[in-house]
Amino acid sequence: AASSWLIYRFLYRFTSHTVISLLAALVISFASTYWGQMIIAEVYALNVFLSLLFFDVLMKIREQNNVTARQFFVLGSVGALALSNHWPIFVITGPFYLFFIERSWVKKKNVCAFLGGLSLVILPYLLMWWRSLQGPEVSFLGEIQSLKDWVKYIARSYYSSTDVSV
Repeated sequence: AASSWLIYRFLYRFTSHTVISLLAALVISFASTYWGQMIIAEVYALNVFLSLLFFDVLMKIREQNNVTARQFFVLGSVGALALSNHWPIFVITGPFYLFFIERSWVKKKNVCAFLGGLSLVILPYLLMWWRSLQGPEVSFLGEIQSLKDWVKYIARSYYSSTDVSV
C-alpha cells in the first residue's frame, strides 16, 4: 500500500492530474506480476518501497530551494536500507536516479552527508554476522565465521549453483 501511494506521488509529480495518477497507480498496483511479488514473503515488496522512497526523497530535495546536507544524509540512509534489503535491485536502478541530480548539489558537505548516510548499509550486515554467531533457531547458511563468508553472503554467491540449466 505504501509503495502504491509512492507510485501515485511519482505520477502526480509528472502529470499534476489526480485522477489519472490515481488510476495509473492502481493499475500498476494490481498488475499480476507486481501484485504477485508484493504478497509473498520475499525481499521485493520492501525493496520496491525503499527504492520508491529514495526517489521520493530525491524529488523532494529537487522541489525545494534550500538544499541541506541533512537531506542528503536522509537520502543516503534510505539508499543504505535499500542496499541492505536487496542490493542488486537498487544497484540496477541507481543510474536512473542520476538523471534527477542537479550539478549545483554536488558540494563537499552534501556528498559527505550522502556517503555518511549510505555507510549505514554496513550496520544490518554486521548485525547479521553477529546474530549468526549467537546460534539462532533459523539460519539460512549457518554461521558466518570469516570475512570471506560474510562477503560471499553479501554477494549472494550461493545463488550461483541454484539453477545450472542452459
